[in-house]
Amino acid sequence: MKKLVRLIDKRVDILKAYYNTNEDLVHQELALYKLSTEKVLEHGSIEYLVRKYNIRILEVSKDCVVFLKAGHYAETQGGLFDELASTIGVLQFVRSGRIAITKSKLERLSDMLAKHEQVLNGIVENE
Repeated sequence: MKKLVRLIDKRVDILKAYYNTNEDLVHQELALYKLSTEKVLEHGSIEYLVRKYNIRILEVSKDCVVFLKAGHYAETQGGLFDELASTIGVLQFVRSGRIAITKSKLERLSDMLAKHEQVLNGIVENE
């Protein structure tokens, strides 16, 4: 894994790559579900879906309704998607993939940027 992180660090235009385990992270996915407005209204209770799955309604037009669900894979792909697909029908579905932030007090990126700034200031002061 360390070798892969080093390769990413060298090949991708990023500041720095780090490896973390699930236990080191707070993570979520975002999922968008596009449904037919007509079929949503035929289904009945939108409030039921909002309360049961803790979803947000992003868009309502005459043609479609767009729901947003934040959660882990099983929540975004499993329960809600399965219920919508079987009862209403999903026109489009897209999931962000995992977004994460570390739980650690140690802020590696901030430390790295501070050291980088010190080096730059040292170069500027020496000129």
